[in-house]
Amino acid sequence: MTIKELLSNIFKAKNTDKLSWKEITSQIVDCISDIWAREMAFWSAVNLQAAALGQCEFRTYQNGKEVQGREYYIWNVEPNKNQNRQEWLRELVAKLYRNNEALVIDWNGDLLIADSFQRVPYALYGDTFKDVKVKDFAFQRTFVQSETLYLKLNSQDMRAIIEAVHNSYAKLLT
Repeated sequence: MTIKELLSNIFKAKNTDKLSWKEITSQIVDCISDIWAREMAFWSAVNLQAAALGQCEFRTYQNGKEVQGREYYIWNVEPNKNQNRQEWLRELVAKLYRNNEALVIDWNGDLLIADSFQRVPYALYGDTFKDVKVKDFAFQRTFVQSETLYLKLNSQDMRAIIEAVHNSYAKLLT
C-alpha cells in the first residue's frame, strides 16, 4: 500500500486515483489546525482556572485557630522542591481536566501530584491507591485514603465539556 492510498483511506476519499497530494496536504493541515485549536482551548481553560486558584489564600488551622506554619507555607508558597505554587496548581488542574481525577500525596513534607495510579475503592473502609507514579519515580507502597488528597470532578469529563464549547464556537463561525 502506498502512502497516498494509506492517507486516502484515513481521510476516506472515495477514489484514491483522483485525490491529489494538494488535497491530501490540505486535509492534513485542516486536521492539525483543528487539533491545535482544541489544545489551545484546553490549555486556556486550565491556565484560567489555575490562575483563579492562585489568587486564593489557603488558610491553615490548628486547634480551631489560624496558624501560618509549615503547612501554610506548603499550600501558599512552595508545595514541593521542584515547583512553586502556580506551577503546582496548573499541574493539578490539568490532571483534573485531562483525567477527571487527581491524586496528591504528601511525601517527606512535599505535596506531589501523581502522574498515574490505581484506585481500589472500598465500601466500608477508605480507598487505597497503588502503583502510584510521580515523574520517573514509582512508589513501592500502597497509600490509604487518609494519607492522600484524592480529587474527582463531579462525574463529568471536562475535556468533553471544553470540546462541546469548541464545537459550538465552530458552528457559530461557520
